Amino acid sequence: MKKIPVGASGNLRRAIEWLGQDQPEPISQKFHALRDTINQTPAARFVSSQENESSHWGVQIELELNHSLVWHVIQRYSYTLNWLTTTNPLPTKFFPRSLPSENGPPEDLLHWRIECIDPLFLPDHAANELQRQLPENISNEEDWTQ
Repeated sequence: MKKIPVGASGNLRRAIEWLGQDQPEPISQKFHALRDTINQTPAARFVSSQENESSHWGVQIELELNHSLVWHVIQRYSYTLNWLTTTNPLPTKFFPRSLPSENGPPEDLLHWRIECIDPLFLPDHAANELQRQLPENISNEEDWTQ
């Protein structure tokens, strides 16, 4: 178990507790392709997935804010998931999320989300769109700067 800093509360405490688990929570098979795409992306790590009874889904991503390519990742994900086409936009949103009640550095408290409100647009579809827009070899950091 990770040591929890004195005074840590709320999201920071939960995140540290989650990171200390021996086994992450299993995710639904439908999120595997999106998880793999995110985890291949430099500076990005898949954290969790959620789905509600209306089949709206979302994933939480952690971005390494000090990574030299993080801005490239944010731009590509934002463009693909928020603005790929104005005439027929994807039913997804990519955005930062932080609770206002927490104080601390963004490295600890800023998370990123991909959300979808269309039950027919599956996480696999989001993974496919990202793979089309990201460098051919997603994990090759040099390809992100060309």
